[in-house]
Amino acid sequence: LLIVAMGAWRASRERSYEAAAAAERQHELYERMGELVRIDPATGGHKLLADGLGGSSSLEVTSDAVWLGGPDGVAKLDPRTGQELGRTSVEQVRESRTTSIAVGEDAVWFVGESSTRLWRIHPRSVLVVDSDPVGASPSAVAVDEDGAVWVASSELTSLARLKSSNDVESVEVGATSLGLVSGFGRIWTSPGTAAG
Repeated sequence: LLIVAMGAWRASRERSYEAAAAAERQHELYERMGELVRIDPATGGHKLLADGLGGSSSLEVTSDAVWLGGPDGVAKLDPRTGQELGRTSVEQVRESRTTSIAVGEDAVWFVGESSTRLWRIHPRSVLVVDSDPVGASPSAVAVDEDGAVWVASSELTSLARLKSSNDVESVEVGATSLGLVSGFGRIWTSPGTAAG
């Protein structure tokens, strides 16, 4: 019985060490929130590009900008230096835990799950130009090859598709969607909860 107790104590102690290590990693993660890190996939090396960025929850990268979205709105950064090139606040998403950002040919598109709107942001001025209603709890946004903007919802079992301003179409998919991406001539969505 003593061996079993020692084994249980050792396993318990190891779990305590693992829990402490996990808590320490989580603490380090929280300390690093608000940082933008660039990773070289060939070497695995990483470099801090910018910090003090707040709680950004979405990211999009183009050849000339890094776009960050979060409850504070949208920020545009230089991809080489990390210098802020512009910022706009979107008050209606302040309560959002989840945001998503996508860059199209002539606009940056932004959603936050606490709003029912899709925000169009001018890519040079970084100012809100317009918004369109897309339904409850938008969770993700993507731009397809034809320039149509798609929005997923964590509450609705359909996607919203915006072909042009004020032309929003609903496309039923049978489940809520948490993620959304455009690629290979298709729109891809991660499943949430099935209709029922």
